Amino acid sequence: MKNLLTLILALTTITSLYAQKRKSHHGVSQITNLYIDFGPKAMIGTSGFVNMNVLGDDNYNHGIAASYGFGGKLAIDFGESIALVGEGIFTSVTQKFTITEDNGDTWNKSIKLTSIDIPMMFRKNNAATGSYVELGPQISLLKGVSESGYNTSINNKDYFKSSYWSAVFGFGGYLYGAGNLGVSSGLRFVYTFQDIDNQNNTGSFESDSYHGKMLSYDEYSTTTPLSVFFVLEINYDLGFIIAKNECTGRRKFLFYN
Repeated sequence: MKNLLTLILALTTITSLYAQKRKSHHGVSQITNLYIDFGPKAMIGTSGFVNMNVLGDDNYNHGIAASYGFGGKLAIDFGESIALVGEGIFTSVTQKFTITEDNGDTWNKSIKLTSIDIPMMFRKNNAATGSYVELGPQISLLKGVSESGYNTSINNKDYFKSSYWSAVFGFGGYLYGAGNLGVSSGLRFVYTFQDIDNQNNTGSFESDSYHGKMLSYDEYSTTTPLSVFFVLEINYDLGFIIAKNECTGRRKFLFYN
């Protein structure tokens, strides 16, 4: 909630700095034409944990795992080209392995993280083609961890960081629209540049025996998730004018859609 309030405050501040006053004929200064668009969104894709030690371990075969997310977005559009976007998304990312022991036995392992993700992005829209490009940071608040494999199942968040930052890059385009309602789709890439492994806990990704075998490497390597999602979002565009009465100094929102 604290991060969401910070985002709203930042959007409000930038909006005020961007505004340009224009005179009207009724004692009101029209500051600017803006748009708000909001709506639900869903994501489905795949993910993996990047750990150079494990990637170089011949006993570990990385599998493809489905990941997903769903939530909503709120954007402030400065005309038709520039937007600042905040989102709240419940996300699940999974990494699967097929592990071969030294004696030749094989078994499957799965690690699943669930989190509340809050991306804060700059979006560039192309009004002529309906396409967009977006870029920005994301904070993830870890909600749950489940790990299964080798005849055991573990649910312990202490093995991973409670929050971590990622970089988000995406692009897509307009699919369909009717009135103020529109549907867009695209691709989103999320790379976590912070180590999610809790090195202060003996149950870390590289050291604990519950992983089926005791991992032992010469040097510690960070663990950073990488995800690719197909994104579908529904947007409702709400246009408004921020206005100020020249006599009273009061500001108001004039909806014109």
